[in-house]
Amino acid sequence: MKVPECDSNLCQSTLAAMNIKCFNKDGSLEVNKMYDFFRFKSNIVDNNVFLPPPGTFCNVRNKNKFPGLPGYFSFTYDLTDERKGTGRTSGALTVHKKVWYDSNMSILRMDEFDAERVQIASKIFDVNSGVAYTSRTSLSACEIVSINSKDESLDEMTKLPIVFFQEENALSKALFVGTRRVHGLDYDVWSLSSDNKQTSAKIIQEFYFSKSVPKPGTSEILKLSRAEIYTYQTNRGNKEVEQPVFTYLPVNNFIDRLRWEAFDVSPCFRNEQKREFKLKVDGPPTVKDSKIFQEVLNKLYTNLIQATNISALRLTDLACVHDGVKIVEFTGLILDNPQVISSDTRRYELGMNDTYRMIDYLASNGKLSLKMSKDGQIVEYKITGIEDIKHEEEDKNLYSGGVVAGVVFGGMILGMILGVLTCYKCKRISGAKDLQMSDVAK
Repeated sequence: MKVPECDSNLCQSTLAAMNIKCFNKDGSLEVNKMYDFFRFKSNIVDNNVFLPPPGTFCNVRNKNKFPGLPGYFSFTYDLTDERKGTGRTSGALTVHKKVWYDSNMSILRMDEFDAERVQIASKIFDVNSGVAYTSRTSLSACEIVSINSKDESLDEMTKLPIVFFQEENALSKALFVGTRRVHGLDYDVWSLSSDNKQTSAKIIQEFYFSKSVPKPGTSEILKLSRAEIYTYQTNRGNKEVEQPVFTYLPVNNFIDRLRWEAFDVSPCFRNEQKREFKLKVDGPPTVKDSKIFQEVLNKLYTNLIQATNISALRLTDLACVHDGVKIVEFTGLILDNPQVISSDTRRYELGMNDTYRMIDYLASNGKLSLKMSKDGQIVEYKITGIEDIKHEEEDKNLYSGGVVAGVVFGGMILGMILGVLTCYKCKRISGAKDLQMSDVAK
């Protein structure tokens, strides 16, 4: 039987009769069906019809390994908190969150906004050091507290979906669904199923990866574009399953960004808890703001953190000084150990001055030099020493407390002297007038 093709709304349907025989252990079963075919096409335009629908997990075998999550990325999330009550106390409170996460350094920043997108607070979690920094917009103050990641996971501390904070072993069980076309774009999709025993919920997590356009001679790179979470709650009474929650998480990948820009906690420290430094460097010609320019800074940042074993948040504000041809200096800022109450769970770290001396020792012995790949060759940026960044003495004296106090004190003394002289002069003039009046009377 051949069904005529038609791609118009004016096509007439084609009626087809089918006789189907099904065989089982008990014998055969014959089924007769009548079907109407509308706008029949011999080719398939949308291949998504062969894939499981979104939010549906099928345990199938495939050889496509899960690509893994990026080491540094950002995503947005809307948290809805249902409030039970009567009148104005009931309803739902929605908080919009913008999150930056560096899994390699185990640091996370979370900015919270109200319904009108006005920032409420900014929180930065340093998991390895056991410290959390909270800046509240309304108070213009910074709060530093200790955290214990052993007793509470990062997703529990932040009230964020666990989808991005799972171990590699759990993520490796994600199965390849296929290539889905969404709004004209193709995504490679992986799906992962898990159960929440505490809430009796089944959770389906789907990861959408986009393909970058490869350069000649290179393979395609998959980048995480977004994640979708489907939560199916089981009603213990009638055993029915419903989907009360759907979470959509758009993701931004940062590859060429400087990693410390989003995690600046220096406003939480006083001036005496900061030490600015510059590193002398001798390297090859480098184009300013080029890709290798950014890679050198990221490499320096990673090497300094590993060499000193301090928190990634305590080394910030790294920059390059370029003379038009090459990099001649690196500048940065070292922060002191934060003053945290109840910090028994924190690990030991070098203080600000000890960290400076450690960098000085490593630089003097040539152990901080950076080797990079440039144009197919290995080039070296030799770091030879470290110095403090000293500001102009005039600026310091202008705003120093001692100088201001001296000026005020000197002004007071001068005012007293002028007051005494004025009073003395007034008395002399008054005496002279009295003497003249007595002479006239005589």
